[in-house]
Amino acid sequence: MIGAITPQSMHAEQNLLSAIFPNADPQVVSALSSHAKALTRYLAQIHELTLTETAEAIEAFFGFQATTQQEADVA
Repeated sequence: MIGAITPQSMHAEQNLLSAIFPNADPQVVSALSSHAKALTRYLAQIHELTLTETAEAIEAFFGFQATTQQEADVA
């Protein structure tokens, strides 16, 4: 999931993240950047999104792939 978010990637993309989550406080985001679950909960709460919606937005923002495979993809 989103456990691989690093502080360096958060700082490098702060302006784009602000565009996606405009209500996010940059200092809070920076402080939570190494705690993916807490960051997801924070962003979901202040933007009135579900945890799933927020996780999907973060994953899309950082270009992460889903960690689970569908049965058709498994050999």
